[in-house]
Amino acid sequence: MMSRPFKNHLPMVKICEKLQDADPQICDLKYEKKVDLGEINFKKLKVKDLKKILSDWNEDAACKGCSEKSEFERAVKQLMPKHAPEAYQKLKDREEL
Repeated sequence: MMSRPFKNHLPMVKICEKLQDADPQICDLKYEKKVDLGEINFKKLKVKDLKKILSDWNEDAACKGCSEKSEFERAVKQLMPKHAPEAYQKLKDREEL
C-alpha cells in the first residue's frame, strides 16, 4: 500500500493526500535537521537553527535578550570553543570567525 505511490514517482503532496485516510499522522513526521558545526555557514542559518544550537548546549541564558540574528551568531561563536572545539578550530582555519 505504501510503496506503490513511491514507485510511481508521485509528488510527496499527492502521496500524503492519498495516504491520509489510512493514517492521518503519515505526513506529520518531521525529523530534526543535524547541523555540522565544522562546515557551518552562519549567513545561511536561520535564527531558529541558532537557537537550537544554543538549546542543545544548554546555553539558552547566553542570549536571553537577543533579538537580531547577528546577536545569536555572536553568542554561538563565543560559546563554540567550550562546546565544539574541533568545529571552532575548523572555522578558525577557514578564517570564518
